[in-house]
Amino acid sequence: MPCLFVLLLVVTSGCNQKPVDFVSNQLLSFRMERELREDLGGRSIEVANALRFAFGTPDLPKWPDILVESSRYHSLTDQKSLARASGPVGRNFDLVEVGLFRKQCAQCHGISGDGFGPTAALLDPYPRDFRRGTFKFKNAFYGTRPSVEDLIQTITFGVPGTSMPAMANLKRSKHYADDIPILARYVRFLAIRGEVERELMMDTIRDLDSEDVLFDTNLQETSPEAFKNGLRRINEVIIRVADRWMLSDGLKESQSQSPFNAFVARHDFAKSDLNSDSKSMAGNLFQESLESGRALFEGSIAACAQCHGKDGTGDPKWKDYDEWTKDWTIRAGINPMARAEWKPLKQLGLLKPVAAFPRNLTLQAYRGIPTIDNLPISDSSLHDSLPEKASAEETSSREDAPVLKHAKSSSRLAILRAVLNGIEGSPMPAAALAASTDGGLRDEQIMDLVRFVESLSNSTNSAPALTGGKAAGLAVLMGAGQ
Repeated sequence: MPCLFVLLLVVTSGCNQKPVDFVSNQLLSFRMERELREDLGGRSIEVANALRFAFGTPDLPKWPDILVESSRYHSLTDQKSLARASGPVGRNFDLVEVGLFRKQCAQCHGISGDGFGPTAALLDPYPRDFRRGTFKFKNAFYGTRPSVEDLIQTITFGVPGTSMPAMANLKRSKHYADDIPILARYVRFLAIRGEVERELMMDTIRDLDSEDVLFDTNLQETSPEAFKNGLRRINEVIIRVADRWMLSDGLKESQSQSPFNAFVARHDFAKSDLNSDSKSMAGNLFQESLESGRALFEGSIAACAQCHGKDGTGDPKWKDYDEWTKDWTIRAGINPMARAEWKPLKQLGLLKPVAAFPRNLTLQAYRGIPTIDNLPISDSSLHDSLPEKASAEETSSREDAPVLKHAKSSSRLAILRAVLNGIEGSPMPAAALAASTDGGLRDEQIMDLVRFVESLSNSTNSAPALTGGKAAGLAVLMGAGQ
């Protein structure tokens, strides 16, 4: 009898759950109101209605019709994954689990992917806000969107030194093996929806006259022509955003433009260039490489020490803010260091501005392990993203791209990618390369710098200790913040 009571309680409470909606980007609205010097309350409602019409709700999300109806976007519009990731946590009649995003991600990232979940204020760094479409860890070149494989990597391995956990264990179970790719696609959905909202707020409403209506579903009956015009505006933005994501979603043309991918493609990782260390480099070559890397780190070409200090522990006097914070502070005329200016915005979903200090490179928190799918790397050890128990079938799909198995290989490529690509959204820039600028780094110098940074933790190779600078380089590599 008690069991029956509990069952009834669970069922009835589930049936009476209040419907939820995506949260509007109120901080962006605030920024635009300051910029345009007008009240955008009405426009914000129109944008919210347009997004609900195109993308649905957190319980019943959908891809916009303009994308579903075009074969070009079929790889993007996976409604089956959308249905499994969204909605309340539970199981369908076929016992397939649904609500994966709320189960695994929403506590930190929020139901809307705004980085404002219930635990967000307690974390440092804060959870990522997906709505800008800016992601730090990806193989694609700066300014592009991550591929699904890039998102899978972050979810699988987590982000060391932050509260983002690794979820690789999900792949060990036959019941949860598909959860990570499904979550990655849902993150992409939230990011695309967020970018459409940003463009509507920042660009489209600028072109409207005060008497124009951006979007109103009631116009379908009262003024069909006005409704079509509004839908056309919305669809134009949706197509622009979707095309940006399609560019990086497994297309070799965009991937090949990445400095990281181009560099790895020029070198055979298995033989010598990137995989060489104190045991495989003859004579004093490895020590000479480390000394060269130190000189680059402290010098004006790589200039790592300017932010991270010569000892690599990070200069506490140097600080900046990431792009997410600048979005609603500096670009809205708010001083992030002036509490009196930003505190009134807490009611809009603001989290206290936190500066992005240079990373401490001695801690070996290598963030962003790269995928190497479609790259000409021949080392057989670079396969299986899972621990030893993983089967070949579990890692064979395109979206479960082969990645680096050994810690030395994975950390070295993580450092290399951060040096070459930079870390978008953070103050960490990409290194100047000799091929693109006079006085930039040559390939052999890049490898020297990577070996030096890797040696600072004294844990992934047997490099002799360097005097006077235990860790001076990973921030040019690993960047500040999450």
